[in-house]
Amino acid sequence: MPEPLIITFDALVKSRGTDSSGRRMIECEVSNEEPDLEGDVIEQKALLDSADEFIKYGNIDIDHISELGFRVGIKDPSSYIIGRPREVTDLGNKRTGIVGEIMRSQDGTINPTQNKYDEVWKSLQADPPVMWRASIYGFPELDGVIDCSEVSCSSGATRYHITKMQWKSLALTRSPINNAIKGCVKIVSAKAFIEALQKDMILPFQLGEQSMIPQPPVPTPQNSIDLWGQYKNHMNYECPYCSPGLDSALPFTDHFALCCGAPPAQAEILASALMWMITKENFTRH
Repeated sequence: MPEPLIITFDALVKSRGTDSSGRRMIECEVSNEEPDLEGDVIEQKALLDSADEFIKYGNIDIDHISELGFRVGIKDPSSYIIGRPREVTDLGNKRTGIVGEIMRSQDGTINPTQNKYDEVWKSLQADPPVMWRASIYGFPELDGVIDCSEVSCSSGATRYHITKMQWKSLALTRSPINNAIKGCVKIVSAKAFIEALQKDMILPFQLGEQSMIPQPPVPTPQNSIDLWGQYKNHMNYECPYCSPGLDSALPFTDHFALCCGAPPAQAEILASALMWMITKENFTRH
């Protein structure tokens, strides 16, 4: 699996307000097919084809910290998850939008100092509202990237044209990395996004500071016993990328890559091995 990409569009997140049941709804345009400042284009079909998986398993967080926070020592990265996607919309003219829902406490209490989802919702309700942008996090497929520096691309891309990707999550971000965007999508690597956040002191380590990136929180399985134990004791209970009872190679790959720090190829192999073990276990039971 290729390195993750961050894809941000120069459009502001808007609050729809609360519906009749008190649910907190937001909406935003997230992409179009105009070449970005680096000459990259992400095809709308890449997002629409991945929309079902994104809505089913994805989340909305702040500054992609639930996905990337472990790399820079953020404690409890999953606490930055503030909501879920509810709908991906085709806005016409190859523009893609989302409708999302911001979380709320079950007892109805609102505590912006304790709950990040309350803090974000309060900022969207302010007058004038805080300016948040929506930013996509995903993995381009191995056969879903066309190198337009070697072949002519009709899309106008001069570097990369992305045709397939796994859309994993959406962030609300105020990072200065987005300020250069003028009407088109801005695509950067996850590494570049982290460096920009560090430079602007949004994350703990400043760029150039001699700091040790902490080890991933979960060790990479060394054998089948480790693999099965990790599935039973971590992935089914506390893994931010796996839902309890879920048997799917996609979130398993995310777990091994993001919780364990395994290289993409190794993460896919481990996920496939685990899927085989689960299938065998279910077959034996029946």
